Amino acid sequence: MCFQKCLPKYTKNYFDISFLKHTFPEYLFNTFNSVPDSHILNTLSLQIRNTARYLLGNLFDFDATTDLQPHSDLLPLDQYLLHYLFQYGEEITQAYEKYQFDQVTQKSIDLVNNKISAFYFDTVKDR
Repeated sequence: MCFQKCLPKYTKNYFDISFLKHTFPEYLFNTFNSVPDSHILNTLSLQIRNTARYLLGNLFDFDATTDLQPHSDLLPLDQYLLHYLFQYGEEITQAYEKYQFDQVTQKSIDLVNNKISAFYFDTVKDR
């Protein structure tokens, strides 16, 4: 197919990049303006996808009737992450109401890369 041959090697997942470009135009316009930066965008979309796959993979046998715990019984790290997710939800809602899509993208990437992947997953994997 000419479409796949014409794309540079760093844009193998062109659908992800075009989706992010159309979903978050302000963030991309302010951050990624050159063609090599598409590689960075591709990497960010893969990190988001891999984090979501890891989370969903750990939930395949979750049963809310037997596995759900009250907030007070959770470990402090889990309570912290739930608190952070609640704050994240409020900030994202406010940013959407103000049409600040670049803030939504920035906060989402920070959540996935810094809080969940780099901090929480590395700490929880030893349980």
